[in-house]
Amino acid sequence: NKDYGSNGIYISNTQINRDQAGIQIRGLIESEGEMVQDVWVSHVILDPDNQEVAKVGNSVNIKSTEFLEVKSDEIIIDEPLLWSPDHPNLYSVRSEIYIDGRLTDRVVNPLGLRWFHMDPNEGFFLNGEALRLIGTNRHQDYENLGNALPDHLHIEDVKMIKEAGFNFLRLAHYPQDPAVLN
Repeated sequence: NKDYGSNGIYISNTQINRDQAGIQIRGLIESEGEMVQDVWVSHVILDPDNQEVAKVGNSVNIKSTEFLEVKSDEIIIDEPLLWSPDHPNLYSVRSEIYIDGRLTDRVVNPLGLRWFHMDPNEGFFLNGEALRLIGTNRHQDYENLGNALPDHLHIEDVKMIKEAGFNFLRLAHYPQDPAVLN
């Protein structure tokens, strides 16, 4: 695809603190049709319990074989559940395309709401609180399996790393299995 393997949805924080999170979503749509189409683009944000907390949508016209960027209005989430290693709260963003009222495409992306900064004298801060980063590296290979691992081995590795007290993980120098990223 023209977007280098991405699923075409980009989620950005416009603002974030303990009281409020602002989100903007940018989506790329490619038409393979032969005519101009009226398209409805919808984004629904679901909280960690899968409950809808916000929704935004807009109508766009797409000409045949057009590659179009669509930006949402800013979405505000009050009192967001922040993401951290000890509280990995994940929202999800369900992006959908409707043509003539019919669902034609759906993409779901994870969304962790957090902010961070680094101070040369005081260290790393996550969500306004100091966090000592304790890290390790991981390669996804096992004897007699190489890189062809079943998901449960990836999950076991990450659980062992967390149980050993690490809160920061450097992944090795090749594309990781989606199970690791999840």
